[in-house]
Amino acid sequence: MFTATVVYVALGRYLFGKVPYWSEELPRSLLVWTIFIGLVPATIRASHLNAGLLPLLVKEGRLRSGLATLAQLLTSLFFAILAWTGWQLTVAGSESVTTALQIPNAVVYAALPIGCALSCVANLLPLLKGHVR
Repeated sequence: MFTATVVYVALGRYLFGKVPYWSEELPRSLLVWTIFIGLVPATIRASHLNAGLLPLLVKEGRLRSGLATLAQLLTSLFFAILAWTGWQLTVAGSESVTTALQIPNAVVYAALPIGCALSCVANLLPLLKGHVR
């Protein structure tokens, strides 16, 4: 949907010389939702912020396993803090509306707490099952 919206806006601008009133706001809002919802599968695959340094710096064993568990816990804490802060932002934005679409800003802001809360759960599930990434 994001791609179709951007293509439609670009075609309107360059072929017809006319853009819809929502041409800036809707793609930006869709991009925000795409990024924060895309955070969940990235978390499940453990492909976010993974430089792969732990195996290079620490040999196999309890220390590496402990550090990996600590990293997962700290990542979950980070997601939880972002989810809570995002929820506060969403509540604060519920009174105002977007300029072009006239929808509550909370609709756009809600991507942050939803994406981060789901990522926090997805990151904690392997630990609860006894698996360390």
